[in-house]
Amino acid sequence: MAEESGGSHAPRPAESSAALLAAALGALSGSGKVEQLIERQIELADLQIEDIKRDDTLRRWSLRFSNASAVMKVSFELAVALLFLAVASVVLGAMWSAHEARGLVIEPFQVPQSLAERGLSGQVVASRLLDKLADLQDSTDSLRAPNSYANNWGNDIKVQIPDTGVSIGEFNRYLRQWLGNETHITGEIWRTDTGIAVVARAGADAGVVFTGRESDLDALIEKAAAAVFEKTQPYRYAVHLANTGGDPAPIVARLAATGEPREQAWAYSLWSNTDYQNGDWRAALAKNERAQALDPQNTLAWENHGETERELGRDEPALSDFRKTLEIAESGRSDLNPAKLQVATLFIHANINQKLGAFLDDVALLTRIEQLPSYALSAKGSSLVKIADYGWLHDRASLDRQIAYGRAVAGDAPAYRDFLLTYSLQGRAMAGDWPGTIAVYREIAQTAAQPAFTATRRILLPGQGAAYYALALAGTGQFAQAETVIGATPRDCDICLRVRGRIAAMQKRWGRADFWFASEVKNAPSIPFGYSDWGMMKLAEGNADAAIAQFRIATDKGPRFADPVEGWGEALMIQNRSDLALAKFAAAARLAPNWGRLHLKWGEALFYAGHKDEARAQFAIASSLYLSDAEKSELARMRVAHG
Repeated sequence: MAEESGGSHAPRPAESSAALLAAALGALSGSGKVEQLIERQIELADLQIEDIKRDDTLRRWSLRFSNASAVMKVSFELAVALLFLAVASVVLGAMWSAHEARGLVIEPFQVPQSLAERGLSGQVVASRLLDKLADLQDSTDSLRAPNSYANNWGNDIKVQIPDTGVSIGEFNRYLRQWLGNETHITGEIWRTDTGIAVVARAGADAGVVFTGRESDLDALIEKAAAAVFEKTQPYRYAVHLANTGGDPAPIVARLAATGEPREQAWAYSLWSNTDYQNGDWRAALAKNERAQALDPQNTLAWENHGETERELGRDEPALSDFRKTLEIAESGRSDLNPAKLQVATLFIHANINQKLGAFLDDVALLTRIEQLPSYALSAKGSSLVKIADYGWLHDRASLDRQIAYGRAVAGDAPAYRDFLLTYSLQGRAMAGDWPGTIAVYREIAQTAAQPAFTATRRILLPGQGAAYYALALAGTGQFAQAETVIGATPRDCDICLRVRGRIAAMQKRWGRADFWFASEVKNAPSIPFGYSDWGMMKLAEGNADAAIAQFRIATDKGPRFADPVEGWGEALMIQNRSDLALAKFAAAARLAPNWGRLHLKWGEALFYAGHKDEARAQFAIASSLYLSDAEKSELARMRVAHG
């Protein structure tokens, strides 16, 4: 405590400095040295300031340099990293491209020196083989997308030209050989005792040797190309054979037995075409059902199944199949060929139209198909299908013209001749041309006996062909023979059931007709034809109310089908409601504009409704169209009675 108390009297540093300064200033006062001291202090301060500025400038410059150096270092490091990434990307891209390689590489052939001296070097021969393979691929007209094949090389076909030294080309080639799935074609040509031999090998395959004269070299290369195509693209080659009249069955049979499920599905569906063309409907159905089981979304399997059901006369399952086909086709499924899809989809719509009675719409749609690039002979096929449409439209003039055109289109080609006769038979029968129907059926019988046209024998099976023939026999009064023919037809054939009912109605056997039409609508509840025919039978019986009930159902099932609309108009006339019948006849005329009977009945209704001038105009139209003998007599009576 004593130390603390005594220490409080000692002078402080600040007070001591101030005292000394005051003493110094007092001593210098009056001598002028104070001013000198201040000036020198100012000079010293200025020098210190300048020195600080120089140090600051130097420090700033050093910092800038350091920053620039750091930036350059970072930039260099980034550039190196980017370069590395670029190189890595290029390498990885090349590796990925090589991994995805599925192309076909044709290596130069080994050829005799004598051929090489004439300009037929190994590279020239390889180029010729490439051309042949490209031709084969281009001729493949299939609904299936090329990239859906199990072993697809698409348009990636090339002749390998050897490089010398190390190059990017050699590096890429090495990667494709190491990582890719390219198919390499090698081959040789050598001389034999009788000429030359040519062989082309796909990968490690032994290849097939083709021999001939030296002048046959191009044909031998073509055979070698076909062998390579079959080996590397079996489905495509099978389609090529089918399109060119060959037999694809052995190839698709192997593919169906050994391929992966989706490949098997395509194979079975394509294989079914052979059965279809031979009229073996049951076998065709079985193969397509197998395809559907393997791949439920295979479009071709559903379409082929539907077409086979159609040929069997089973309208309900055919309509269901076509609707399923359309659903898949419009779903954007990737294994459908976009180049063929438009025509194929329009054909599916055409099949649906035909099952729902939209025949005028179908003619317009088929005309549109004829104007598009052909797929599976679509243009000519459409012209033949229109024959049946005109028959259903009761347009006899257009029917005759279309049959004449169809004969010119078909020529002597067996497949076209087959379909020409099939659709001509249907068209004549549906138009009520009984003598014409009988004549076509007899032509089919004669044609089927010719070996070149054996496919037409299918129409002679107890099915649709026999049904149309029986209807025509009944139409000409040959009821006993008609009953014999129709009696042999199957009970699951819809046209067969309807013809049974129509034949009974022609004989005024109303109860029997009711039985067959009831069986038909139960068999095909979504199809309008049975209801329409039943309504016409009720109309003939004189029961207008029952007729209208059936016509109402028919128009609900097939709103674009003219027959029940016209029949409804006739039923209203029986009920003395010609005023209401006019709307029905006008609606029917929009669906079947060249139907003679329709215009006759329309004119009659107009007369009863008091529109005589309009009635005369309809009679004039009717007289310019086809009318049966009975309808001509009715028209004459109407004109006499009403002036």
